[in-house]
Amino acid sequence: MGGEPRDHGEQRGVELLTITQAAERAQISRKAMARRVERGTVPSKIDAATGRRVIPAQVVPGNPETGEIVPVSGVVGGGEPHGEPRIAADLSPILARLEQLAAEVGRYRALAQVAESTEQRLADELHQVRAERDEARAALELATHSAQRRRRWWSRQAG
Repeated sequence: MGGEPRDHGEQRGVELLTITQAAERAQISRKAMARRVERGTVPSKIDAATGRRVIPAQVVPGNPETGEIVPVSGVVGGGEPHGEPRIAADLSPILARLEQLAAEVGRYRALAQVAESTEQRLADELHQVRAERDEARAALELATHSAQRRRRWWSRQAG
């Protein structure tokens, strides 16, 4: 499937590569190249003759003879120059912030655990208080009923 790149283009002299060929030249996986095509960061079109998606070779980094990665100058897809690294020279502030955020996440997790245990404790206490309330109501009803039975018959009639 890797085969030699062919001129699939409508214009003669424009070398077009399949996604697999472009991925091999750029030394990335086929899936990674396909995702770049889906995002639009690598331009592509459907070849009318084969019905396959093809990519212009000039936008794919890599030397086809040696396999060496060669940055391609110019803008590809999303407007970023292709092949120019955009890595910050000093990552220490970013790493320090990342450590701060990790510590903050740890504190939030600890607070969440405390909140969950407090919620469970309060739910247990509420259940116990409700049970005591129900027992007190039952005892009150029993006492009220017993007191009414002890009253004389004429006082019960009078109300």
